[in-house]
Amino acid sequence: MREKKNRISGKVMCLIGVIALATVAGTKAMTVWGAKPIDNSYAVYMTNANKYLNDEFYVEAIEEFKKADEVEPSLDVKLSIAECYIMLGDMTGFKNQAEAIEQKYGNSERLCLCYVYYYNEMNDLDNLMKTLKDGVKEFPYSEQLNEYYDIMKGDYTQIGNNCAAIETLQTGYDIVLKNDKYSVLYSDTNQFGNLDFDAVFDVYDDGELMVSGYRDGKIRYYDKNGYIRKTPKGNYSYLGLYRDGYALMACEEGFGYIDENEEIVGEMYEEATVFSNGIAGVKKDGKWMLVDREFNAVSEEKYDELKLDGCRNCVFAGRVFAKKGDCYVMLDTKGEEIASGYTEVKPFLEEGGYAAVYDGKKWMALDVDGNAYEVLECDEMNASGKGLIAYRVGEVWGYTSVDDGVYVEPQFVAASRVNEKGIAAVWSNNEWIYIQLSIFRNSEM
Repeated sequence: MREKKNRISGKVMCLIGVIALATVAGTKAMTVWGAKPIDNSYAVYMTNANKYLNDEFYVEAIEEFKKADEVEPSLDVKLSIAECYIMLGDMTGFKNQAEAIEQKYGNSERLCLCYVYYYNEMNDLDNLMKTLKDGVKEFPYSEQLNEYYDIMKGDYTQIGNNCAAIETLQTGYDIVLKNDKYSVLYSDTNQFGNLDFDAVFDVYDDGELMVSGYRDGKIRYYDKNGYIRKTPKGNYSYLGLYRDGYALMACEEGFGYIDENEEIVGEMYEEATVFSNGIAGVKKDGKWMLVDREFNAVSEEKYDELKLDGCRNCVFAGRVFAKKGDCYVMLDTKGEEIASGYTEVKPFLEEGGYAAVYDGKKWMALDVDGNAYEVLECDEMNASGKGLIAYRVGEVWGYTSVDDGVYVEPQFVAASRVNEKGIAAVWSNNEWIYIQLSIFRNSEM
């Protein structure tokens, strides 16, 4: 981090000095050529300011700039005064001058660069990141802002606890394994209810119930506060939460569904998924099909495989990935095919994100409408979380964006999605650790 700060400080300081001198030189040339009739005293003040700048006498330069600004007020001169405060190391003087400029003239690329230096020197990482992020949006063709943004956006810090295994869920939670026990983590890596489980079956926020887990020899439902809300009576090897009125269960006879009275509804299947968006996947006679809440087939199509997450959910951002023969297709909740021809897929992790698909030649990011985007050349990709995609080159993983380029160069043995707080799990030194990208710290993506 310190190395990156020093790189920015040196680059911006050098650039500010060049801009300030160029401003004075340009004004002086305008005076000589008579491009604009001005008070002769203005030219004298600017000439003096130029001399003081060359000699690095910034206090004297400020005084001459102020005199010139009184004769002929201008944005350039006011910016030069602000830049002199920076070169003088007077951050209070700069901030006062900069706020007055912004109030009167609004933002500019040049002022934005000054703020980058200021926040960098003040160790105000949050405002530095915000200034860079907003700056590249407002001034997309600024080479300097884009360069500094690229320097800083991949910086990260390690947070939270380490674990041995992790399952990232579409619902935004993680199931992690530590000391041979499972726990559920929120997006900020805080542990649900401070509870450890022998197994976690389902995590789902329906407003009251949240986790179905096995501990102390029993399967129980837990609410948002980690309190036991219900202990089902059946002898189950798996039990999900109630979704669309049904809870998925597994017993010796196979997979099936129970209603809120714990009565079995429908028939038993070889395998099944939880309900989501009004549909579920069920496997019978070796084939998968999609069914509605009345357990009627959504379409006549049958599939060899459905992509599921750790809670046996098959619907991701309103889409289902099913395999027919050697290729996967992407379906909507009516069973209509939207895209096809993929030999490997990593389903969506969130609304508005991208799935990762491989067509036998290259990995691409796929949106819910079936549009595929070539992001960069890599050996593997994961689905995106908040627009950031984990990608592998050789044996190591990094993070990139469809629109914004590389955030973290490949360096991890494995990498999970980035959540709304800029947090991701990566495999390092034989364990999973959580990192937070600094550019998203203290804000949601």
